[in-house]
Formats: sequence, C-alpha cells, structure tokens
Amino acid sequence: MKVLIVSVIASIALSGCAFTVHDVAVNYKYAGEVSVNLQGASVAVAPFTDSRGASNPRMLMHMKNLNGDTTSGGWQAEKPLADIARDGVIQALEAAKAAIRPSSNVELSGQLQDFSYEAIMGMWEGELKGKLLLKLELKQVGSGEVIWKDTFVGNASVKGGAGAEGLFRQTLSDALNQLMSDKYFLQKLSPRGT
Repeated sequence: MKVLIVSVIASIALSGCAFTVHDVAVNYKYAGEVSVNLQGASVAVAPFTDSRGASNPRMLMHMKNLNGDTTSGGWQAEKPLADIARDGVIQALEAAKAAIRPSSNVELSGQLQDFSYEAIMGMWEGELKGKLLLKLELKQVGSGEVIWKDTFVGNASVKGGAGAEGLFRQTLSDALNQLMSDKYFLQKLSPRGT
C-alpha cells in the first residue's frame, strides 16, 4: 500500500511539472561565414509571420507527461520565434554589408513554417535533432512583384544539455547559412541584380 501511495504522489508531482512553462534565452547572434559583399545593396525587412499554428508564438518545445502526451508546459524564448528568425536574417545581411532601410526598393518578408524536434535518448546523455522551415520572399516595393522566393530547411542536432534554445539557434544558423550562399538571392539583392 505504501508503494502505491508513493507511486501516485510521484506521478502527480512529475506530471504537474509537465505543465510548467520555463523561460529561456535564445539570444541569437549570427556567426556564419559570409563570403559575399553586398555593400551598396539596401533592403527593407518586413515583420515575419509564424504559421506553425502554435498558441504561444514564443514556445520552443513542449514537455510530455508520463503517458507521452504533449502538454502545455515547456520552454519558451524571450520573444516570438518569428521575431528571432527575422533578427537573424537582418544580422546575416548586415554581416554581408547590406544596408537595412525601410525606404528600400526591395523588401524581404519571411514566414516561420515549422520548428520541430526529436529527442534521442543515449546511455549517458540525450541528443536533440531539430528542423526549422523558413520561407522567404523578396519583392519590388512599388509594384509588389515577387523577384525571388524560397524555403530553407535548417537541420541540426545538439547534446541534450544545450536545451531547446541551443537547438533553435543551430537550426536557424543552418537555414541562414543556406540563405547567404543562395546565388540567385544574392544576385537579386545586389544593386546590379535588381
């Protein structure tokens, strides 16, 4: 009987934690190598949208209860993930010496379509594998004509200790590295390409 009572109390205590939302700081800083120089190019960057269908736009990762069901608890970033993705794009463009100006002739918009993960349990330490989908579109401001668009799939894996915030940083960096090596995008953004 004592074992049953202890088991019930432990189950209640552990499942209660699954509904707690923890604040974590992503503090994203783009550190990718940029081999292109976009000096002379200017671009406006519109607010990014989040089409993940999440009720909390800041949520990185949900917890699971003892039955393996997803709960409302988990880890949330300091601001909406779409805003962090937008900040990362701006940092990558600035690293290439592009000017970010609201009055530019071209505007880049973005949509965070997915951020998902898989937890892989190890003998001593687990691993998190993540995937991020970021859809981007470049258009002429006056006409609204879309001159470039693409969707980037960022993939990464981190040790469990890096947490949800570390996984998001790595998947976003992978997507942004792909963006900054997309020759067609760079050509369209270049002052000579538009």
